[in-house]
Amino acid sequence: MIKSKIVDFLEKFSAEEFKEFGRYVNSPYFNVNKKLITSYNYFKIYFGDYSNKDFNKEELYSAVFPGTKYRDTETRKLLSGLTKLAEGYMCQNEYDKNDFEKNINLAGKLLSKDLVGNAEKIVTQLEEISAIEKINGQHYFYELMKIQIKKKTIELKKESFQTGNLTEDKINSYLLNYFVSFSTKIVQNIKAKQYYNLIAAEPLLPKFFSFIDMDRYIEWLEETKYEFSEILIMNFCIIKCVNDAYDKQTYNKFKELLLNNHKKISHFELNNLFTCLQGIQIKRIRENDADALKELFEVNNLILEHEAYAFYPGGSMPYSVYVTMITIGISSKEFEWVSSFINKFTPLLQEKHRRNLYNYAMAELTYSTGSTSEALEYTSKIEYEGFFLKHEVNILKLKIYYDEDDFISVLYQLDSYKKLVEGNKFVGEQQYDIYSGFIKVFSELVKVKENKDKASAEILLSKTEKLTNVQNKDWLLEKIKELI
Repeated sequence: MIKSKIVDFLEKFSAEEFKEFGRYVNSPYFNVNKKLITSYNYFKIYFGDYSNKDFNKEELYSAVFPGTKYRDTETRKLLSGLTKLAEGYMCQNEYDKNDFEKNINLAGKLLSKDLVGNAEKIVTQLEEISAIEKINGQHYFYELMKIQIKKKTIELKKESFQTGNLTEDKINSYLLNYFVSFSTKIVQNIKAKQYYNLIAAEPLLPKFFSFIDMDRYIEWLEETKYEFSEILIMNFCIIKCVNDAYDKQTYNKFKELLLNNHKKISHFELNNLFTCLQGIQIKRIRENDADALKELFEVNNLILEHEAYAFYPGGSMPYSVYVTMITIGISSKEFEWVSSFINKFTPLLQEKHRRNLYNYAMAELTYSTGSTSEALEYTSKIEYEGFFLKHEVNILKLKIYYDEDDFISVLYQLDSYKKLVEGNKFVGEQQYDIYSGFIKVFSELVKVKENKDKASAEILLSKTEKLTNVQNKDWLLEKIKELI
């Protein structure tokens, strides 16, 4: 078989894409090398079967240069040439799908040829289309900005300055919105990576925003009311909340603006913004904010109400969203809500996750409603998909064995959980502190229960109440109090 970048590319092509690529290769505009056309035809014979032993360099060479001795340098040239054509095809294919980029670039080319009237018609049409489109994050403002830049170029070409500062004002507004909305996603991503211990140093962008007096700028924006100023304020509120400067007033402002402006925003961007709203409160829960759980339960209901759990209308519910909904519903002791959620939304999961997540959800629910044996039965049906599910089920089993006074199983499960957490590449420093905090308290709890030591239980309660870096703190406190 042939090992080459072109094989890697073509293995990912659909049958239709492979046919389109053939038309691209055969087009004299894109390719005048007939040897590459013959090479494509050889690849066509084995499309979908590139692991076939008959598909090899020697046979390729023979197809292109029949009756001549094999030369590896020529074969490499053929493979390299096909690779460049495949890259060109993919770029062209992507370009053809993007009507905005095609038209804005065409307007630029027309302007370079001094065909100002033709360019102006295209730009005017693009501006009319943009006026009825929904905000799709930074992409929306990027397009608005490019339209205004072309309008400014047209203005200069026509030597007309009747618009005054209007075009410049719009460029400034769109540029700032583009930068801030893009930065919002980058800062979110950086903070997530820091939580998972993937970034050590403080990157430039979060540091930059930490030096800005955002409250003062938000106040000014609220007074001046620029176009899209509410969207700009919303993104500044997000950055402030996720960039370690959370305050309730800023969070509530973000939430209010999101709910007030949701009809202007695309479904894809709504998913991102509601997920951000959710993420802020999850962080507050980790930091033991007393009000965070109630607020997060409300946010989860808003996500369901606006169908913002999916990337597009009618889309599937992501694994992480489903688990978060279950976890927060149970933590809020909204057991009927959880049962209804499982019945209604499990079918919206991707099929490969559906059975495992249903069994996990039912295990958590039946444990929380008092049936440890039923919960344990559900856990036995779970096929682990990765660290997260292993982690959650390990914790749940520890709870079940503790409640059943099965101390032998507790010790075995605790050892299994320690091995899962220690040295795991998916466990960052912050997470490890939280997990190991649980292990320490749980281990002491088991000893106290076995020894029926009321005095030690009181000491453990006092110590646990002061902890801020331990998961399942409410459950631990409840179990300690039962021993006093």
